Amino acid sequence: MSKAPLKSSDVMRFLAAKNANKGCSACGGTGVHIFNEEKEGARTILVAPKFPDFEVVGATTVELVMLCCDNCAATRMHQRQPIVDWLSQNRTT
Repeated sequence: MSKAPLKSSDVMRFLAAKNANKGCSACGGTGVHIFNEEKEGARTILVAPKFPDFEVVGATTVELVMLCCDNCAATRMHQRQPIVDWLSQNRTT
């Protein structure tokens, strides 16, 4: 797990390398922004409470990267760790 914040430019580089559509799948808009970990000083996580009681204590967490449409506010998420792994193998010069 990388402790350093992801740069939006690195996330965009990953998406481009994977041919991931950067547009909005809901409205087709092209104005999509990434939740900026550097600027916000935070990262997005999904908390998955465990069965059977759905207790938050001891829950599994998944770190995510969020992309939000500037037009309709639809939000899509990508798991963060594969992006971090790809970036470590594909550094910029």
